Amino acid sequence: MTTPTHILLRALLPEHTVIRLSPDEVRAQTADGSDVTVWWFRTPQQARTVVTALDALNGTQAIPLVRGADIAGKLTTRPAVVVNSPAGVPFHSISDRLTSPQLHTLGRQLGHLVADIHRHAAMHYGALAAPGFISQQALLQHRAHEACARLCDAGLLTTQRADTLLTVIATTFTDDTAAACLVHGALAPEHLWIERSGQHYTIAAITGWNAAFGGRPAADHVRMADAFCADALFSLRIGYGEVYDERCQRPADQLRERVLLPERLVWTLSRAGHAASHAQPDEAARLLSIVHRWCEAIRQSADSTEEDEI
Repeated sequence: MTTPTHILLRALLPEHTVIRLSPDEVRAQTADGSDVTVWWFRTPQQARTVVTALDALNGTQAIPLVRGADIAGKLTTRPAVVVNSPAGVPFHSISDRLTSPQLHTLGRQLGHLVADIHRHAAMHYGALAAPGFISQQALLQHRAHEACARLCDAGLLTTQRADTLLTVIATTFTDDTAAACLVHGALAPEHLWIERSGQHYTIAAITGWNAAFGGRPAADHVRMADAFCADALFSLRIGYGEVYDERCQRPADQLRERVLLPERLVWTLSRAGHAASHAQPDEAARLLSIVHRWCEAIRQSADSTEEDEI
């Protein structure tokens, strides 16, 4: 039977004959022994983002290698990218069986890999497959305004309150003139693939590249901490921070709370806006309340500083 995956692989890898296809028709083995995976996407921009990011990294350690792509979805009506299949299993499927030292080691590996990713320059701030922004500050402002607009449309935020939040958040921005670097944008348990050898575990691949963009390292630090926030993963977070800060000598890119604060505020606000736009009002309200509390603490801290200076 001819499936979309067969059609795609015949067109993109004409020299390879598919001999085995996974039940979900995502992973395929070919007659020459190759093992490839098809990533399907909703939009051409997502597929173009993946190709742009992976081509820049060019198959370095734990980075999947692009074997072919149908960015426009002309072959099967769905945009797709074909990569070498990641080895191992997703982290979330084994995390509860890992010891604290094993998690710490994986965290150190992740810090090393992410530091290498951030060494690659991006053309601009923002989406890789769309016009971007000239600075990190401009990108953060855009994301914050977009999130507030969504929350206002959902009736969870008034225009006046949105202006107050945006004003307070803007006070945390710094004038960082550094050029944009490649940011993964979705560091999460489901995007780490782990190989096992005896009692040793190694990160074999990082997937989920359709969220990649041009930014600064704080964006990945905040997303990683949020996705791996479980108490049981504390040693992984520690290992990540240890190695990342060892490899990155620029304080403005290290895991320092003052550096992370602007990204943390905007990221939480963006998540609230996304929840509001996807009919999740309770989650949107919960996240928005966190932003409110942070902004109130920032405002009170600023007021106290002003009083001390008088």
